[in-house]
Amino acid sequence: MSTLLNVAALIIAACALILSTLIALRQSLLQERANASPALLTLLSEYRSPAFHKRYEYVCRRLAQEHSPDLGLSGLPEDAQEAVYDIVYHYMDFATLVGLGILNEREVLALVRRRVTAVWDAIAPYIVREQELNPSAGTFSFLEALAAHARTLPPGQGTLALQWSRRGRWTRQRLLPKHWRLTYLERAQAERARQQQGSES
Repeated sequence: MSTLLNVAALIIAACALILSTLIALRQSLLQERANASPALLTLLSEYRSPAFHKRYEYVCRRLAQEHSPDLGLSGLPEDAQEAVYDIVYHYMDFATLVGLGILNEREVLALVRRRVTAVWDAIAPYIVREQELNPSAGTFSFLEALAAHARTLPPGQGTLALQWSRRGRWTRQRLLPKHWRLTYLERAQAERARQQQGSES
């Protein structure tokens, strides 16, 4: 009888330890989300500004029509530079916080997937040219990586990263591969190198 009681006591103690560990992990996850909330809300607050949307439309639709990528970023007129840097660094903030593990990448892409890819497509040629003019210039690699991830999702699937469950709470699905792929700048630089070799020969 005493042996059975000892075994039962051990089982109860083990269950209590497992339960306390799970509770601690849950509290840790909740704390991480609480810490990330102010950063996310600050970034999302920009969308209440009509001026922000005008700058976004300018960068994605009019920038290439008005100014050649051959200017790079530093060669753009001051008003164009202000619009570009304001928009690019806004989405760079999203990408950096994702890269540092502060924001959840799936949730971020559910919110800004299309805009991230549109901004990157608009400014990537200017970044490539700026690196040629100034090798020490930033590459915005976090933004490139987030855009590359966003592009791997099938059309319309980004909005499925968050779904309202029957239990009345948001559930998350893993939609993205584990590793980021930095490809655009590498391809562009390789292509320019091939063109230079061809012209020299």
